[in-house]
Amino acid sequence: MPIIPIELARVGMKLDKDIYSGTGMKLAVRGMVLTQNQIHVLVKYNVRILEVEAAEVPAEPAAPAPAFTGKQKETLNHVLKGIPMFESFSEEQMDLLMANFTIVKYDGRQVLFREGDPGDSFFVVLKGAIKIYINHPEGQEKTLSVCRPGDSFGELSLLDGKPRSASAQTLKKTELLVISQENFMTLLGNHFEITHTIMREIIARIRDTHQHIRDLTVFDARTRVITSLINMANRHGRRTQNAIEVELPLDLNELAQMVGVKLIELQYVLNDLEEKELIRMNAGNFVLNLQKLKANR
Repeated sequence: MPIIPIELARVGMKLDKDIYSGTGMKLAVRGMVLTQNQIHVLVKYNVRILEVEAAEVPAEPAAPAPAFTGKQKETLNHVLKGIPMFESFSEEQMDLLMANFTIVKYDGRQVLFREGDPGDSFFVVLKGAIKIYINHPEGQEKTLSVCRPGDSFGELSLLDGKPRSASAQTLKKTELLVISQENFMTLLGNHFEITHTIMREIIARIRDTHQHIRDLTVFDARTRVITSLINMANRHGRRTQNAIEVELPLDLNELAQMVGVKLIELQYVLNDLEEKELIRMNAGNFVLNLQKLKANR
């Protein structure tokens, strides 16, 4: 197999040998098809030569142009570090991660995938909001959760090979980082520390799901609503003087579905909380006093 200098690397070439950094971190695996981002990572870590499977070796060098540079890379790194499954990644691990992602933009109310579709991608929200939902056999829709900047979704189907267990739709214009199943599984198969971190995050989500089921079984409508508002404030709230402001991209019907109450029950509880000046509902957001709301749960 030909051995070529890194300057002759091209998108689409297939590696014939694993590549390691100077610290022993595996940067690429045999059989990987090179992308522009992956070439950039190899250049950054001073890889000099490659063993590739190629019918022809290019005659003229071309410097690889990285997709993520400068401020954009800093922003992406900050977003990914804010996700629990990636927060402990080293610089090398983060470079490997970003080398496998692409940025995709979507308009509002655009369906990304439907329940039952094959799982072929994993997503991280950069901007906007995503609604995760299921459809009952009777045709009714139930909102399960809302993903906002820094949230990730879609990895379960990539791991177990089963169809999507829910649907996903943008609630407004949205930017996502997307990684394909092939690249995602390559990362997991060759980097135990990455696999361990992601497994820990998935277990945490399963626990959250069990807690949500318990809440639906045990709590009355008022407690469910207040608990959901508190959870959203803790996860996505922005402090403003004496209160916390939370963006709410859902309409009241979708919020009622997510909380697990009837629309009329949600409206009654929200009206009562507003009368007691515990929350203030606005167009697109709500403001609450977290401590007072917890005391009235």
